[in-house]
Amino acid sequence: DGAGAPDVWIRDLQRGSMNRLTTDETADDPVWGPAGDRIVYSRQGDLVTRSTVGAREVLWELPFEEDAIPHDWSTDGRFILATLPGDGRDIIVVPVEDPASWYALVDNEHSHHTPTFSPDGRWVAYMSLESGEPRIFLRGFDLDGGTWPVSTGFGVQPRFTDDGRSIIFRGSRGLDAVDVTFTDRGPEFSNDRKFLDVPI
Repeated sequence: DGAGAPDVWIRDLQRGSMNRLTTDETADDPVWGPAGDRIVYSRQGDLVTRSTVGAREVLWELPFEEDAIPHDWSTDGRFILATLPGDGRDIIVVPVEDPASWYALVDNEHSHHTPTFSPDGRWVAYMSLESGEPRIFLRGFDLDGGTWPVSTGFGVQPRFTDDGRSIIFRGSRGLDAVDVTFTDRGPEFSNDRKFLDVPI
């Protein structure tokens, strides 16, 4: 806005129009809901969901004492992944129908960032510093699920492909990818491969 505080805007890519969703507040880190009719964002450390249609009203607000950052929304619309400051930076799950019942999915002394759901919602990929450098890890969305290293070297900002068969991330060579096969024994991974040669 005019005072320099960030707001959330929506750009219509077909029409080229811009519409402001938030006003008179510090709002950033927006994430679309899977149906495109809701957005979750951070407002001065709190998580806020707002309708993107009609009156665009606030649907709920979840207060936090420190900076909460939303990262992904499950394709079934039921859960939001966010991070909170902790001993490092913890990954939390926020149930959309009962946001006050949020819980930690990854909670230890290491720093974790940019968690993202697999398309079927059964897995979460994220960046962690637990090996000393930024690398990509995968864990089951179930709290009793295990954790597996994905990248063999530097990796940040993971995303699944639409079919869920690969995880793309920023690696040391640009955009790298690892193919993943889910078996009864757990996930199995290919070697890192270059996905797209772009500067990082």
